Amino acid sequence: MAKLYAAVIGTGRIGFSLQFDKLREQPASHALALHNNPGIVLASGCDIDASIEARWKKTYPKTRFYTSPFDLLNKEKPDIVCIAVKEDAHLPVTKAVIENKPKLVILEKP
Repeated sequence: MAKLYAAVIGTGRIGFSLQFDKLREQPASHALALHNNPGIVLASGCDIDASIEARWKKTYPKTRFYTSPFDLLNKEKPDIVCIAVKEDAHLPVTKAVIENKPKLVILEKP
């Protein structure tokens, strides 16, 4: 069976960083849940905060990282997109993702 390729847009708390909280039941982030699924390849992450890139790349060295969701969507065609951005960015990011026609969109309420 072919694997699905996934991207996480918004690598803050629920998107990525909660997986480092040892007090939380794991997986506590979208990134880790996708990464742990044998039918999914976590292909990329994205956050406007470029300082997250080093930790992302250390954790998921085979993935790509973008600081613009629009750059990610112009360069990749993920099957699954988790949108975990701040609420004021939901609409433009969601519209761009839908135009990319993924198989599944997960929209996280902040």
